Amino acid sequence: MMKINHDDFLSVAKIAAILGENGFDFKPEYFLALSPYTAENIMVHVQSGPIQARMSLPVTENTMGDKGFCLPRNECVRFLGASNSDTVSIQVDDRIARIRSGRSSMKAVTISIDSFPLAVPIGDTLLSIEVDATTLKAALALAVVGNTGLGEPQGVYFHPYLGDLHIYSTDGKVISHSAIKMDMLKTDDAKHENASTVPLKIAQTLLKAFKHFDKERIQIHFTENGLIFSDVGNTWNIHTQIVDNPKRFPWEAYILNAKYVLLCVITDNERMTETLDISTSISSDKLNAIALSVAEDNILSLSMNNDRGESKSAFEVETHNPYQMFTSSAPVHAFLGFCRKYGNNGVLHLGRLDMPNTIPLKLSYEGDDRFVISPSMSIAPCTG
Repeated sequence: MMKINHDDFLSVAKIAAILGENGFDFKPEYFLALSPYTAENIMVHVQSGPIQARMSLPVTENTMGDKGFCLPRNECVRFLGASNSDTVSIQVDDRIARIRSGRSSMKAVTISIDSFPLAVPIGDTLLSIEVDATTLKAALALAVVGNTGLGEPQGVYFHPYLGDLHIYSTDGKVISHSAIKMDMLKTDDAKHENASTVPLKIAQTLLKAFKHFDKERIQIHFTENGLIFSDVGNTWNIHTQIVDNPKRFPWEAYILNAKYVLLCVITDNERMTETLDISTSISSDKLNAIALSVAEDNILSLSMNNDRGESKSAFEVETHNPYQMFTSSAPVHAFLGFCRKYGNNGVLHLGRLDMPNTIPLKLSYEGDDRFVISPSMSIAPCTG
């Protein structure tokens, strides 16, 4: 018999559901594995494709011995979410698991824990760093929202470089970038200035999971074939495989070395959003291009013209360099929404990057000292 606090178990099971696969089959990726850890805690394991995770869970009673067991993950989430009691009791006999919560109970067929690939504790790493959890979530959010469907997602890059952790993504059309402060915990004395790349879907999953962890700091451990995210006490960790042969992205040219020309300063995010909405009202397709004009008289105007007609709007800005160009509205909208939700809802900078084969439009903001340099989004075809 094992007894667990209902809300604690439900919280861990929900995180496991985020990290795991939907559906049902008698395979480890559809189950939770519960294994002995300490006298007061068990370890809950999740395995799903390139993700492995383990989370410590306190128990109020455990007479199950040294042998762990598995429970169907999504069925547990639904049962715990619908039931209401202080304590959940679990009994496993042969391949049958019996879960009771108050006057409610569920009986389910399970699998042997011997077939479950338990996530191992953090071992030798090439590099270990620690970052602010809120900032990491924001940087991941920008990397995710920047993939607006204009091109082919190439993943999210985690790039330790000269004391900062750069997190950026590109789909070949849009570049989303943040650089955040990091504390060095451990290194093997070699230079680690190459990026580790995870698929966009994995980054989306990590972002959803991190929102459920109430922690101020998150550690990131770089290994030869993966990344490991954990809290400071290592009561939980998430292992994710990295892309074996990611596409080479010339981030130094686009992010570090490109010449930047400030076009204007936007002091009203809401007004910019309203102007963008008006200018795109003639079309329901957010991927359509808009004409953008920064005029000498401190006016920024946006317009769209198609076979249905024309829609346009304008508002006041602080002009530095007049400029006209066409750009997609989707990434602009995504960046403005990111700023309202995660960061600066005030002053924004609109500029361009002078590059040999293209001239990307760059949106950025300042004012949040958690970021080393302004979170930014560059919009233009990325031609290596």
